[in-house]
Amino acid sequence: MLHQRRRRNHARRLAELRSGAAERFLEERRALEAYAPRSKRAEWAVFGLMLALWLVLVAIKLSNAAV
Repeated sequence: MLHQRRRRNHARRLAELRSGAAERFLEERRALEAYAPRSKRAEWAVFGLMLALWLVLVAIKLSNAAV
């Protein structure tokens, strides 16, 4: 859901800039054209990485507690 809103806002703002709206910051249009918003897949990848890190830390803590 968040990725859909992010894509919609990205497309809307790029259309505004192409039709002559003022940029909010230096090279805003170039940045919007060059970089697409993150996908849902990227959000899940970050979540998976954080979960894996948390599991490693829990395993280390449990192994230290057993000693």
